[in-house]
Amino acid sequence: MSGPMRANWIIHCASAGTTSVPLRFCLSGRHACRVRLDHPSHFCGRDEHAPPNGHDKHAPPNGGWVYNTDLLLDHGVLGVQISGRPVCRACMPIRPREPNLYPNDLLSEPFERALGHRWWALYTKPRQEKALIRRLREMEIAHYCPLVPKRTRTPKGRKFTAYIPLFAGYVFLCGDEDARYRAMTTDCISQCLDVPDVPGLVRDLFYLKRLIDSNLPILPESKIGPGVRVRIRSGALAGIEGLIVSRHGEDRFIVTVSFIQRGASVLVDRLDVEAIEPSETGRSS
Repeated sequence: MSGPMRANWIIHCASAGTTSVPLRFCLSGRHACRVRLDHPSHFCGRDEHAPPNGHDKHAPPNGGWVYNTDLLLDHGVLGVQISGRPVCRACMPIRPREPNLYPNDLLSEPFERALGHRWWALYTKPRQEKALIRRLREMEIAHYCPLVPKRTRTPKGRKFTAYIPLFAGYVFLCGDEDARYRAMTTDCISQCLDVPDVPGLVRDLFYLKRLIDSNLPILPESKIGPGVRVRIRSGALAGIEGLIVSRHGEDRFIVTVSFIQRGASVLVDRLDVEAIEPSETGRSS
């Protein structure tokens, strides 16, 4: 999320319990802002930088403004500081898992829509992947951004799961030249890469989506090295093709997206895979 926004936060103060505070702020980093307090006397005392009522035409009759205020975003917790003095903390709402595929059947067999249009790999500006997929969904432009769960906890010990892009900076777009142009108007994109091998990309994304949907623990693979090409024989991943490599006494099955040379891997048992002969095509979409 970028740019200013308004929201009502519930501020928990040691001295007065709960106070509702309307804020206007930016979530990207540390930004000066102005916080309106309906009852500043309950907010750890009136700040010495706030003018008394009557001197600020915008100040409410029963409250005041607190100036020189910073918002600190730290692992999902919003901290408010006034003139360098910690005043309170507020829990920042964590977004639920967002749709990352549109339409929902884009990567479902027989791939009529996916194979009937062009594809682009959109390289976004920093931390703009989710903002871009929201805009693309609003504009009804077909796209896919692989998201995987990341479990973490706040400094206070609160556990939560966030869904982050598997490939930082990449969103895959399917459509025509008009769809590509409209996507570029979102101001979220740094570079647009045309995909020459559409069937290959659709196949790779289909395998990758099945791997993520299996809910198995996934590791991102940023460097794809040599390995033996295999096919999963049974289970939830039956029919998926990829590479198998041995690392530290473990066998990992890697699904690659060849166009960007990235991938994801899961642990497998070699008894569950079969080698693919060089003469086999087996990679139809």
